[in-house]
Amino acid sequence: MSSSVKQSNEESSPTESAECSTTTTNQSNKPNYSIDKLFDLKRIKSKQHYYWLILYSPFGLCLFIIRFFIFLYVLFVSAILPHSSSVRRSLFFILGISINTDVDDDDYYRKLKAKFLIANHISDLDPVILNLIMPCASYVGGNNGQTSNQPCYLQWLCQILKPNDGDNVYELSMKNVPIVCFPEQSKTNGRFGLFKFISNLYHHDSLVHMIFLETKRPIFNVSISPLGSHWLADLFWIFFLPVTIFKVKHLGKLEKEESETYEEFLQRIQSVMANKTGLQATDFRWNDKREFIKRLLKENQIKKSSKSNPKQKQQQTNSQKESKINDYSKKVKEILPQVPLDVIKADILITNNIDDTVERILNGIVKFIPEKQQQSSSVDEKLLLDKDVPSTSSITSNDIKIPVVDNKNFGAKTFGKTSTERISSFQERKAQMYRMARIRYLQKRGLLNANFLQKI
Repeated sequence: MSSSVKQSNEESSPTESAECSTTTTNQSNKPNYSIDKLFDLKRIKSKQHYYWLILYSPFGLCLFIIRFFIFLYVLFVSAILPHSSSVRRSLFFILGISINTDVDDDDYYRKLKAKFLIANHISDLDPVILNLIMPCASYVGGNNGQTSNQPCYLQWLCQILKPNDGDNVYELSMKNVPIVCFPEQSKTNGRFGLFKFISNLYHHDSLVHMIFLETKRPIFNVSISPLGSHWLADLFWIFFLPVTIFKVKHLGKLEKEESETYEEFLQRIQSVMANKTGLQATDFRWNDKREFIKRLLKENQIKKSSKSNPKQKQQQTNSQKESKINDYSKKVKEILPQVPLDVIKADILITNNIDDTVERILNGIVKFIPEKQQQSSSVDEKLLLDKDVPSTSSITSNDIKIPVVDNKNFGAKTFGKTSTERISSFQERKAQMYRMARIRYLQKRGLLNANFLQKI
């Protein structure tokens, strides 16, 4: 990029500020993506790349071993070499980390007047990447208790600040050491949207510089940092794959207006960055991500349990079905006590309905041999089947016994000549059967007396 273009970028902040204030509401009014769009749920995104990785794995493992020992050497040398040294960048390139910027001048970021730089967050290596192109401190965490995942040595080497380092922030800003803030406070894939910006570090200054990070892996479509991954796993894949390209884009400066609060200024920064990168300024926060992870884990556990116990699930289904058949069979048995229970169960399996089974038995569709039962005649059968029973208070439930009748007792004396007569005969027999069942139920509960017999 030519020097004239760079100069115009630096001097465009007043007009840019005015233009951005008009576009803030446009971006925030857009409907939000669902939160799962903001993350890569899987590291390997397709089966095709999975097969290619299997073929590549022998070479990749050798490359990982070589790069691991070089990495130990780089950690030692990096403590001696100055920040943003070309030697350091070359060593990291050997490790498989390539950094591309849209600014040709290496001194461009050193000449920035803004003390605070705002960047999106796509991996745990973001502070390391920015530290390789310019001397800076980095801040990822916030008041929510989130802390950076890097080991202590890398935190010291790249000057990664902690949430309680407010005094160091002020001292570094006075020494003209730029501080890179990641106000999203949680990683995204950097392709669909930005988390809501939350931070209070750059309240010391009203001028910020915006940076956008994105990553690319040629040949293999492997995610840089999928949801829930550890920084060691991300580092393994960087050493394992041929190269991982980090792109650093310059988005210009933004200055706080006098009438703006810092909260409004922060949301305007988010909207401007989203507008310039084609992403969406969402209202999702780090705690929404945490709840989303919990929900995913719960769903995965349910899926695993259902897959691992198909026999148990089948047994439960069979047990419920058998219990239902037994209940239906008992009810039919109460209505038709002379019919064997196994015959009733066999027909219930076919009809799955009590009334249908009773009708099939009464119509003679179901063939059976009546069970032999003891006859009792304490109460005349006419008393049971005729509703015109005299009211007698001397009859109690203990004195009433139900006569056992076989299937012939309910048969029609003559075969109806017309369909109407046959249907009427069937309905009468069916009503008698139901009445007998009610009487048996009342007798069983000790509620049977003459008054009940008149009502039934």
